[in-house]
Amino acid sequence: LFWPTERSAGVAICRTFYEKGIPIVIMNGDIAEEGYPYTTAYVGPDQYMMAHDIGEYLVKTSPDGGNAVMINGGIASTQFLLRQQGFEDAIAGSNIKLLEVEFSESDRANAQNLMANYLSSYNDIDIVYCASDNLALGAIKAIDAAGREGLRIVSIDGMKEAFDYIREGKIELTVRQTPYDTALKFIETAQTIFSGKELQERNCFNDYVLITAENVDEYEPSY
Repeated sequence: LFWPTERSAGVAICRTFYEKGIPIVIMNGDIAEEGYPYTTAYVGPDQYMMAHDIGEYLVKTSPDGGNAVMINGGIASTQFLLRQQGFEDAIAGSNIKLLEVEFSESDRANAQNLMANYLSSYNDIDIVYCASDNLALGAIKAIDAAGREGLRIVSIDGMKEAFDYIREGKIELTVRQTPYDTALKFIETAQTIFSGKELQERNCFNDYVLITAENVDEYEPSY
């Protein structure tokens, strides 16, 4: 079971195990596509579709459009590149304009600094899209410090703090995708591999749910 943090470096690691005849299941963040032949499966949420669903939600709930900024995670990570691509594809052709994207390397303090920079550079931000709840928490610190109100903050992961902030009205939406569900999907996939059966497809996605004020009390946070 391998969770790569760098998509290109992960290829060489997977090749090493593949050459020894050891099946590799990628979890959560995939490797670069040229390494797919060395892997048996991917387990985790569909990173692209989670981001695409967020973008669609914003398009539907923003009849007048708006200006968005994005705080992304690690620049070398497939999961964060997909969380950007899915969002951009969903808002393409709409009245939502993505002003800028910056990578925080998944550090909350970096996210806070990036948000502070956005606030000093743009006076007309309507939407803040964060590639994880951890980054959203950093962005909120900068927004509160600047005394700015009315920004729509959306993110991914389903952390307890994000659920709390949804109830307080500081975060509009997060995506609940649990490490527990991913672990169960891995066990299921591993059992298929060890039984000698062929997987129907490489991507073994687990479910996710968009969480807003309307359904926040119906679900438990991921962690």
